Parts: sequence; C-alpha cells; structure tokens
Amino acid sequence: MLVYSAGNFLMNILLAKLSPENSAARNLGIYQIGVTYSQPILAFTMMNLRAVYTTDIHHQFKFGTYFAVRLAMMGVAFAAYIAMAPVARLDQIEAAAVLLTGVGLFFDALSDIYYGIHQLHDDLRPMSFSLGAKGILSPIFLAVGFGLTHQPLVAIAGSAAASGVVALVYDWPSAVKAMNGLKPPDTVTIYWNWAEMRQVARKALPLGLSLLLGSLSLYLTRLVTHKSLGKEAVGIFSAVALLPMIGNAAVTSLGQVLSPKLARYWGTGDRASFLGTLAKLHVVALAAGFIGVAGAFFFGDWLLQFFFKKSFSQYRPELVLMLVAGTFEYLKVCQGVSLTAMRQFGIQTPLMIVTLVVTYAAAVSLIPNGGVHGAVMAAILGSGAACIVFIVTNVWLIIIGAKHIGPANPSEATPDGS
Repeated sequence: MLVYSAGNFLMNILLAKLSPENSAARNLGIYQIGVTYSQPILAFTMMNLRAVYTTDIHHQFKFGTYFAVRLAMMGVAFAAYIAMAPVARLDQIEAAAVLLTGVGLFFDALSDIYYGIHQLHDDLRPMSFSLGAKGILSPIFLAVGFGLTHQPLVAIAGSAAASGVVALVYDWPSAVKAMNGLKPPDTVTIYWNWAEMRQVARKALPLGLSLLLGSLSLYLTRLVTHKSLGKEAVGIFSAVALLPMIGNAAVTSLGQVLSPKLARYWGTGDRASFLGTLAKLHVVALAAGFIGVAGAFFFGDWLLQFFFKKSFSQYRPELVLMLVAGTFEYLKVCQGVSLTAMRQFGIQTPLMIVTLVVTYAAAVSLIPNGGVHGAVMAAILGSGAACIVFIVTNVWLIIIGAKHIGPANPSEATPDGS
C-alpha cells in the first residue's frame, strides 16, 4: 500500500516537475479535478463491498454475488461520469479528465473486490504485489504520456492504462487461484442472482452513502476551490494536501488488514483482543500524524520546492496546517474500521452528514475570500468535526456492547452463540 501511495504521490510530482513553471499548478489542477469529481462517485458505487464480503463470517452470500453488485454499480458510476459535465458545468478538458480518471478507477474497483479473496486467506502478498505494481507502472505510463505530448489528459490516460494492465493480467488470475483454497468452496464466477444482489446492495448501501459523504467531505474543499478560484488554486491546494494523503493511505491499509480480525474478535466476544488491536491502530495513526506535522514545520518550504516548483514553497504554513487536518483524518479512519468490524454500517451515514455540513459551511465561508489558506482552514474544521463525532459514537457503542459483544444483527449468530 505504501508503494501504491508513493506512486500516486509521484504522479502529482511528475506532472508538476515536467511542466513549465507557469503551467505546473494548472496541469496539476486538471489532474486533480479529474480525481475530485470522480472519487465521490466511486466511493458510493463501490459501497466498500470488500469490507462487507470479508466480514461476512457466516458466508451468507457467494463471492459472485458481491462481484455482480460491483459490476452493476460501476455501470452506474460511468453514467454519472458522463452526466457530470453538463451538471457541474465543466469545460471539455475538465470533463475528459473526469471520464479518463473514471476508467482507471473502474479497473481499481475490479482489483479491490479481488483483494477480498486474499484477505480471507490472511494472505496479503498478492494484494501488496498488485498495489506495488500499480504504484510503479502508473507513474511510468503517466510520465511517458505527458513527456511525449505535454498534455495532462494523455498523462491521465496512461495512468488508467496501468491500472487496467494490473487488474487484468495479475489480479484476476491470482484471485482465481486463491479461490480454489477457500472453505466453503466458492468461485470467482459472476452470480447474477438479482434477489441476492438486492440483499447485498441493501446491506452495503448505508456504508456506500457514508463513504460518499466521507469522500465529499474530503474533496468538498477542492470542489469549492475549483468553482471559486480555478484550476491553478486546485493544483496548489492539492500539492499541500498530498503528504497527509500518504499517511492516510498507510493507516487505511493497516485498518483493512486488521478489519477481518477485529470482526472475528467482536463476533466471538473477545473484548480484550478487540480493544487491544484497535489501540495499536490508534498508536500508528497518532505517530503518523506527529511525524508529518513535525516534518512539515521544519522542512515544509524545502519539501514543496523539491517535489513541485519553487513557486509552491511559499505555502509551507498551509502544509503544516494540512498535516494537522491529516492527523484528525487518521483517527477518523480508526473509528471507521472499528464500526465496520462491528457491522455498524447504518450509523456511519448520519455521522458523515454532520461532517459534510461542517465542511461545506467552512468551505463556502472561508475559500472565496481566503484563497488557498481558507481552503486549508476549512479542511481542518471538517476533519476535526469528523474525528470528534466518530470517536464519541465508537466509544458509546463499545461501552453499551461491553456486557455482550456479538454480531450487530442477532440473526447472524450461529446456534452456539459465535
């Protein structure tokens, strides 16, 4: 996961470094506009099905049912990408950036559902190899495309092609091989059972809505920045937001690894192991936040000039503040992992609505007049609000479940109570 995150970080760096000084922020902004408008749609349509699949400890549905839901929802995503241009009033370059980014995200979504098979084996090597391959190939394909044409759209297409190569050449065959060893027996064949698909979709829909709201709260500042300040400001804001994203990816990756174990601990009533494992995840999150803030405070201007362009170095104060916001995000990730392991999907939606309202209010108030600094302050307020409401809710649920930790839905329990 770290290699994959580093690859995403490197793609932003390459776009800035390979661009002339006067167009670096604009080219980076175009790339990030594609991500900003497509990621919230992807978050909803993916519905975190991998987490639902890997925490289905009683094997209620076949893998093929989850896979069919994933493909159906990707069709919904593409329809939304196409409709995005007139609805959001994007220009032709921006609309193309959204669509091309969506192609790459489609292949990433295929890879993601395959990763769940390996998680059930407790074998993360195929997933690590896949993410590492994307982290290496995507920057190479992007750099070649941009170097040959000097067009950011070609660079985005190159990154999408890299995701496609890994998903089709490696992830699918490795998933087929891994499925052969699962018990009870299962296959990767798509299972178009509409009744079961509806059940899975209903179960995962609250989580999808929560992820949509979470993604909107994360990207809302960029959306408002784009509409208020333009492409260049999006590029600058995205640059200072990149370092926190690396830490977020690391904490998220660890949380995905621990999620099946946490689900088992909760489902079997092993409270000590559940709380102990969750505490370790929090320690990693806090350590990542402290290291990031300290590094930005002492070396922020140098880092921005080294990774991007000299004109970016003036935004060191904004970089420090963004890493404070990042620390709040890391802690929120820990709470989300815990809630998902407890199969408390529905409660996450109202929590994210609170976060979204705070973020939106801060963004529209601070960005138009405050510029990039206003966008950073809006990010801090939104992340801080999310962190607080998630922690309070998580602690409350653990306390009320202390006497009997079990499945969120009693009907899911086996006769022996496990």
